[in-house]
Amino acid sequence: MGKKKLAGIARRLVIVVAVVLFCYSAYQLISTFLEYRQGTEEYDNLENLVFAQMPTQPPARITEQAEPKQTEEKQDITETQPGLQEETVVNLQQEAQMNYVDFATLKEMNEDSVAWIILYGTNINYPVLQGEDNDFYLHHTFNKKANAAGSVFIDAAIEEGMEGKNVIVYGHNMRNGSMFGTLAYYKNEQMFKNYPAFLVYTENGAYEYAIYAAFTTTAGSNVYIPDFGSEESFLEYIDRMKGLSLYDTGVEVSADDKIMTLSTCSGSNNGRFVVQAKRIEPEEEQK
Repeated sequence: MGKKKLAGIARRLVIVVAVVLFCYSAYQLISTFLEYRQGTEEYDNLENLVFAQMPTQPPARITEQAEPKQTEEKQDITETQPGLQEETVVNLQQEAQMNYVDFATLKEMNEDSVAWIILYGTNINYPVLQGEDNDFYLHHTFNKKANAAGSVFIDAAIEEGMEGKNVIVYGHNMRNGSMFGTLAYYKNEQMFKNYPAFLVYTENGAYEYAIYAAFTTTAGSNVYIPDFGSEESFLEYIDRMKGLSLYDTGVEVSADDKIMTLSTCSGSNNGRFVVQAKRIEPEEEQK
């Protein structure tokens, strides 16, 4: 066989391999897109089923702390985030009394449901689950369907559930902005100034969580501690977390407070971005 013939065969093989790789890559992209869309549609449908009335404005405390947005300075967060107008504020206590989330329906659909979380100014508006381990809901949606988007869920090791001292909540950093894909907005201090708190609905009512820290860390760091042996250990932990924060929020945390840690992937496979907040109890809200 001549050299020219061998060269021709080699070129054809290279072309065939390139076409196969291209088709495989296209298939993977399409499959991923369809999977993302299926997950988004599932949660959109769920929202319509369990909310009697969708809250459209942040609670009063958010607006009271907010500063006017800087229009001349370029922001890292999206330009579509609405400004906060005091006259359109919905009071958090009023929202709690309205009991927006139909937990009976939610738990009938999935018995692992423990809460619903909403972060204004982001795409985060999801049910919160707790499974028997931390693997299942990493790869399955609320309806327990295998999906790369997974679910928003709390650490399985927290026996007290939403009443834990440090409720650790996980969610994927999805490229399409779903799940915890927009949590990283809080890397920008202006985002915190506009939205310094978020809402969590439970069977016991609605709770406001005031953000006290936002920072990057690693998966194996000492951030992910659900229980503390003493008040002193807890306060030392809070001081360490505040020391990691990208900016000072001015929010004080006492030994009696319960906190929440929102965590998602960031950068490398081992990188994590974390937002931490303390729960505002009803008696504090009334002061």
